[in-house]
Amino acid sequence: MIFENRLKPATNGIIQKLNEANIKTVMLTGDNPLTAIFIARQCGILEASRKVMLGVLHTSEEDSSVKHLEWQAIEPSKIDGNDEVMQKPKDDGGEETLVLDHLPIKLDASGCSSAQEMANQNTSGELTQRMRLDAIYNDNSIAISMTGEALSFIKNTNPDPSLYKNILKKAKVFARMRPEEKAMVVEEFQTQGRTVGMCGDGANDCPALKAANVGVSLSEAEASIAAPFLSKISDISCIDIVLREGRAALSTSFQCFKYMSMYSFIQTISVVSLYSRKTCLTDGSYLFIDLFVILPLAITMSYTNPRTKLSKTQPSSSLFSTPILASIVGQLLTQAIFQVIMISVLIKQDWYQNSHQLNPGEHEHLDDYNRSYDSTVLFLMANFQYIATVLAFSVGKPFRKAFYTNDRFVYTLIFATACSIILVFFNSQGFLNFMDLINIPMGFRWSILFIALVNSAVTLLYEKFGVPGLVAYGKQVKKRTN
Repeated sequence: MIFENRLKPATNGIIQKLNEANIKTVMLTGDNPLTAIFIARQCGILEASRKVMLGVLHTSEEDSSVKHLEWQAIEPSKIDGNDEVMQKPKDDGGEETLVLDHLPIKLDASGCSSAQEMANQNTSGELTQRMRLDAIYNDNSIAISMTGEALSFIKNTNPDPSLYKNILKKAKVFARMRPEEKAMVVEEFQTQGRTVGMCGDGANDCPALKAANVGVSLSEAEASIAAPFLSKISDISCIDIVLREGRAALSTSFQCFKYMSMYSFIQTISVVSLYSRKTCLTDGSYLFIDLFVILPLAITMSYTNPRTKLSKTQPSSSLFSTPILASIVGQLLTQAIFQVIMISVLIKQDWYQNSHQLNPGEHEHLDDYNRSYDSTVLFLMANFQYIATVLAFSVGKPFRKAFYTNDRFVYTLIFATACSIILVFFNSQGFLNFMDLINIPMGFRWSILFIALVNSAVTLLYEKFGVPGLVAYGKQVKKRTN
């Protein structure tokens, strides 16, 4: 009786996507090592032409308490002599084989070769066994496969931690793994600073699913209890979805954080500037900003969907990373400079009067001085700054789709922009009294719109070209200093 467990149709495509996104894929299985390597070649975890060094643990025939690690070279080849082979039928009726070639490399409990006490070079002039072992670890064309027993043996008995780290760095297939050994591998990858995702469907995967940063269960049985994510799709296509949605969600969170921070900074700049001129924003201005600009834009900007293709880059995991700080600080300076320009242009106008000139006499409350040219102009100017910054922070690539694919955000953006433009040119005295605004000469209204357009252009250009340029320059400086 022959049993066959074929690869699912989606497997190869998902593994290819992960490889193209520079995401390391590793197999943890309880199956036979040769079966695991064969399947890894089929699905793309291992390149078809890449040699694999399989580490297995053997017990001495003379003394069962003595164990040693033996390396075996496995590579696709023609059947030759009495080599152990594993065959798979080809579509054309031929045979593809995996050949097992035993190498005379054995490690004892100390991690050293037991042959000739590791002589520097034998009499025949061949490479020493230590040199052959180093070639396995340092040759990038060779991948490593380990059994769980062999991996535990190296970790627990070898005094050199670099050997264990090098194996984990190059290992692509782990076979004959017990549940606790799967969890051990996940935790070891995490200690190396990696973010680990684990996908499994059985009870043996529970410890690893629980230990992983992102655990996805493909079964509603035991594994679903330990994993934070449960997929109703019985193949690994869910991994692509989890990665794209997760990266998009993290990117969106940071973008919303930046926008709400900039909203606060822009309004603070306006208030401080107006306080220095003995005035402030009116209640109507605050109400319009919060209800018609900030709130709808902040809500709808988060509805942009993730991109359909995984990016090779990863989103920042810290709010205090260089790209985020460069973006916030640069935008803060940009908006502050243009508000200063706007006030400077305003006070040079012949018709300009400050708040005390417009509201002569003694007033009981400082709010009575808020109705001024300064507060009106900065309010009209700041509305465009809020819109420009939310547009700059809604850049989709590389984790989200373009902002114009988000219909809700586009409609809200058009609505907020239209309202801001109408406010600039609307001169109904009743409406101006309701908003506590001052009627400004029509010629200067065009000046406000022009400065706002220039401000928006600088905001968008800095976010698109300035921030990446500063980040790249910072990396070059850091590289030179190191």
